[in-house]
Amino acid sequence: MPLEDDLKTNKEFSGRQEKRVWAIEQLIRMEGCLDNRMYECADHAASIYNVKNRDSLYTLWMDWKRNHPSTYPPNNRL
Repeated sequence: MPLEDDLKTNKEFSGRQEKRVWAIEQLIRMEGCLDNRMYECADHAASIYNVKNRDSLYTLWMDWKRNHPSTYPPNNRL
């Protein structure tokens, strides 16, 4: 792989990481606790949907929770 391609991939990955962290932070603030499903939802939001605002992230999260039920209780309240 040429160096230019490697640098481009690193920039894209770094941007995706920042979006994923932002999404997880927003979801934790909204729910008041950390839900295991937030990691996958945030990754999905950062990579597939490229979510840029809270309203669309919250809509995605509500759909995600409905489509991916959890058996774990949210026990780590802030």
